Amino acid sequence: MSQNSPYAAVRHRAITTETAFQKEIAMTPEQMMKLQSAFTNLMMDTHAVMSLRMMGAMDADSDETPRMFEEKGPAFTEAITALTSAALSGYRPDQIIAAGMEPLQREVSGNRARLTK
Repeated sequence: MSQNSPYAAVRHRAITTETAFQKEIAMTPEQMMKLQSAFTNLMMDTHAVMSLRMMGAMDADSDETPRMFEEKGPAFTEAITALTSAALSGYRPDQIIAAGMEPLQREVSGNRARLTK
């Protein structure tokens, strides 16, 4: 396709737009480290809560078993809603994932604090 082709300008515009879009969604190393840190905190807190609940599962009078199941639906609904809202608002991928993880982290942190009392 020659430079004088009527499609050359359209093609150039598409390439320029694609490059600008890719720059818009690219994460910096600092943003990647922050996201990794959030994932690690969620993972460690989740592991602690699961371990504490397994140790407490031997207690027949414990209300933890029904609580484990009752809290999942609302927590994941809130996470999916936050994630979808961030995605539709045009946030970067790290911001979208962080928005979805925030309700889960809040729930897990609360569980960990309650179970370690």
